[in-house]
This record gives sequence, C-alpha cells and structure tokens, in this order.
Amino acid sequence: MEFTTCVMKMIMKRQQAIHFAKPVDWKRMSLHDYPRLIKQPMDLRTISERLARGEYNSAGHAALAADVRLIWSNCKTYTPNPENIYHQQANRMSEWFEADYEALRKAGEEVTQQLYNFEDKGGRRVALRPEMTPSLARMVMARKNALPLP
Repeated sequence: MEFTTCVMKMIMKRQQAIHFAKPVDWKRMSLHDYPRLIKQPMDLRTISERLARGEYNSAGHAALAADVRLIWSNCKTYTPNPENIYHQQANRMSEWFEADYEALRKAGEEVTQQLYNFEDKGGRRVALRPEMTPSLARMVMARKNALPLP
C-alpha cells in the first residue's frame, strides 16, 4: 500500500473525520463570510479525489500533509473560539494526524502494515508494532526444540 493511501486511511478511521469529510456548503449553511475568511477551502473528500487521480504521487506525501493541515487550519480560522466544538475537533484531528504522520514517515512503508494505533485512557496517542526484540529472539531460540512446528 502506498504511503499516501496509508495516511488517508489513518485519518478516515477517526470518528471525528466526519466533520471534515466534504466541502463546507457555506451557501446552504448561510455562512456568507466563509469565502472571505477561507481563501483556499480543503476537505477530506477533495484530498481523496486528488489521491485517486494520482496528484500526490508526483508531489510526494508532503503535499498531501500540507492539504490535510490546511483543513485543520481553515476550521480554526473560521471558528477561532477554542470552546467551539469544531475548533476542538480540528485540534484533536491535528494532534492525531501529526503523531501518526510522523510515525509513518519515520517508519516507512514496510512498517505501516504492522502498526496498531490507539488512544490510551490518558488521551495519549500510542502506536504499537510487533517486532522481534533480542530478548524475545533468545527466548524463542532457547525453546525452539520444545515448540511445535506448523
């Protein structure tokens, strides 16, 4: 799976992504100041469509990350009050995105298939990856004759 596709799947699995899933219909919602405040609208559907057209392949994952960050930035620009639910959701999605994106970027494509991401009870983002540590390898080697073979 391509890195940019992994990034989008990581974002879309979040329940809060629903708030950013499609373009803001500012006319229907009577948000007449929206085009004046938001000069470059962005949403997850637009990013997904660009990804499907291969636009991020040539630009690299940094362009995708910039567009994702633009979503959160636009939301916080239009709803500057930190008490606003959309502002809070944008902050939360931004925190998750930055943590997960950095982990994926550092780990590379091979590891993206192995990561298990979740939020612990303290609200911290945690990513686990099963790996063969030296101590686990020693334990397996010590017991190799006792272990049943498939």
